[in-house]
Amino acid sequence: MEIHGNEKQNEKFKCSKCSAEFVSEQKLMEHQNDHAPEIYCESCPIDMAISRLVKLFRRIR
Repeated sequence: MEIHGNEKQNEKFKCSKCSAEFVSEQKLMEHQNDHAPEIYCESCPIDMAISRLVKLFRRIR
């Protein structure tokens, strides 16, 4: 009996910001939402606070 392999099922979706790989595009998109936006302040840690707020907001909605 011949088994037909579906190459789409073996396709990996790779994150462009880290080395993570996912089996579906939706899982990749959910993961990419976890990457904080690049916000930086030389004078204070506001970038860290904003980053955490953005992550919290994305998880709630």
